[in-house]
Amino acid sequence: MNMLHTKNDPMAANPSHWCHSMIAGRFGENLPHPLYVSRAILGDVEVKQILGSKLGSYPWMPIDELWVLLGDKKGRIASIYISFNTARPETTLKIFGTTGILEVNLSNNILIKKHYREIKPTQVTIDILRSIMDHVTSLSSIGLAILTRQYQSMHTEFIKEFVRSLKSDTEPPVTAEEALQVTRLYLRLCSEIHKLYYIQ
Repeated sequence: MNMLHTKNDPMAANPSHWCHSMIAGRFGENLPHPLYVSRAILGDVEVKQILGSKLGSYPWMPIDELWVLLGDKKGRIASIYISFNTARPETTLKIFGTTGILEVNLSNNILIKKHYREIKPTQVTIDILRSIMDHVTSLSSIGLAILTRQYQSMHTEFIKEFVRSLKSDTEPPVTAEEALQVTRLYLRLCSEIHKLYYIQ
């Protein structure tokens, strides 16, 4: 999962923002989101590798690039890349499966499905046309939602679903057990990031 932010990110750019007092700073605020997604796809995962780097000029951020590799007991892996140096904010997800690839732009709500194809002119052309149709399908539903004023970000929808579960006393979108497991993974990961890059 890629979570891209510009250097003008409201939290990162403000040295007085509360996120910088958290363990692992701005990354500590950001990491629960991709951890939930990684566990939703792979289940139990553990941290395999962490790499951070400093490209920007904010002295209150020891690193502003982060790459994390997670893995499960079956040998499947997930990577998380977070940057605060990109030209535009965007969150994307790629899932590599045994029968195809899913490319999801979570910022634009666009889903692209890629099936097997050989590098031959006919198959490449068909593949491109399928990709265009996936874009058109996504854009049509998003356009309709915007025109009817029903469009909400996925983050907003998820919070609303959680509130609805509380009001109606039904199962929440994430169980308490799953939240506990993500919190444990989060604390282990952030503690390691903090030791590697935030303690002078």
